[in-house]
Amino acid sequence: MTTSLTLAGLALTAVILWANLRPWWTGNRDPKLLAPFGKGAALGIVGAMCTGGVLGWLAGCAPLVGSTAGSKAVGAVTGTQPGAPLTRGSLSGSLTEEGAVIVFLVAVGVVFAWRKAPKDDKKRMAGGAFCGATLCATAGHARRGRAVLPARPRQPGRRQRPRRRRERGHPVIRRLAAGSAIVARRRSEALAAWVAAGRREDLSGWAAALGPAVRLMALAAVAYGVLALVRAMPWLMWLLTALWMRAAWRATAPVEDTDEEPLDEEEQPPAEDPAEAAVALLREVLGDRPGVHLSEVLAHLQKHGQGEGWKVADLRLRLEALGIPVEPKLKLSGVPTRGVRAADLDRLFPTEETSPSPARVDAA
Repeated sequence: MTTSLTLAGLALTAVILWANLRPWWTGNRDPKLLAPFGKGAALGIVGAMCTGGVLGWLAGCAPLVGSTAGSKAVGAVTGTQPGAPLTRGSLSGSLTEEGAVIVFLVAVGVVFAWRKAPKDDKKRMAGGAFCGATLCATAGHARRGRAVLPARPRQPGRRQRPRRRRERGHPVIRRLAAGSAIVARRRSEALAAWVAAGRREDLSGWAAALGPAVRLMALAAVAYGVLALVRAMPWLMWLLTALWMRAAWRATAPVEDTDEEPLDEEEQPPAEDPAEAAVALLREVLGDRPGVHLSEVLAHLQKHGQGEGWKVADLRLRLEALGIPVEPKLKLSGVPTRGVRAADLDRLFPTEETSPSPARVDAA
């Protein structure tokens, strides 16, 4: 969209917007009354994202039509025709392939709604489409719209700066959340294994499945009994919550090796931060590569006798609890999966490159 919107065109858009919203505001303010105008506005906004096609052409014509009609209307009333364009904004060029499919589906849905809508609703949809397309021609609305759009595809040969992920919430809250996910997964897997263990291999058919069915009904009965007990004595919920939080806290605690004999006070090494130990381990596995997959780190841990029974999800939750960012799709050797970037480690933990000791591997 390259057409700029004038002040008179913006005034005309404001009049159309006011004419559509005033009956709703002065009425009972039923949200359903805004549905026709909202559908049209959505079509106008997504059309402003298109660089071509029918939607792109209509979105490009909307500011021109609004500016021309607004100038004539203002000139007819005041005798002055303002023609200076406002600061122009644009959403075109930010649409990805996935976004194009979404825009197509939105357009088809609005067209179907248009065909079934009554005459008054069709007028409201047309006004919404005009307002959505023209408002996106201004810099402010284009900036707000670009904030919710998917990022532009990465240009070949251009290096992008890694974005720093903001860690939300208190470290204690993050640790409890990560531990809760670990406890929930472990408990569900244990219960599923217990139910499946009831199947008898020496039988076949429904007789073999009778054991798991009985165990499943037993679990349902226990769950119902616990629910009835909590309803009868609500204070038990506080006890169950405390037990759950204790299990979640212990699930993310650093693994300590207690097989070795305790050293004397003079021989004991200084305590090391679990986050620094994990970073040292990651840098050891990384080497001089730009990143490393969590599956490779987990294999390295299990090779040294650590992390037995862990899965990639367990390692990811522990790293995130320590404040180490994990990329959901880190592409290395053509394979996109969860991993850690070396640039993130250097930025968040700017320490000297040293080879981690076996004690750091155990602490991690």
